[in-house]
Amino acid sequence: MGNLGENIRTARKAANMTQEELAAALGVRHPAISKWERGECFPALPTLVRLANVLGSSVDDLLGRTGKSIS
Repeated sequence: MGNLGENIRTARKAANMTQEELAAALGVRHPAISKWERGECFPALPTLVRLANVLGSSVDDLLGRTGKSIS
């Protein structure tokens, strides 16, 4: 997977949601979604967890983790 912003955009589109719909589901303003997708800023950890839940994804998927453990 790509970077966090790309992964958020991909998951949002896969969930057939607009930025406005996603923002409403998370209780944030839609410009925040746009900034996250462009990589200008990132959601706070609690918001990232809610974001993954709303999108039917996991935090690991959004972060682009490959399942490798940290040594």
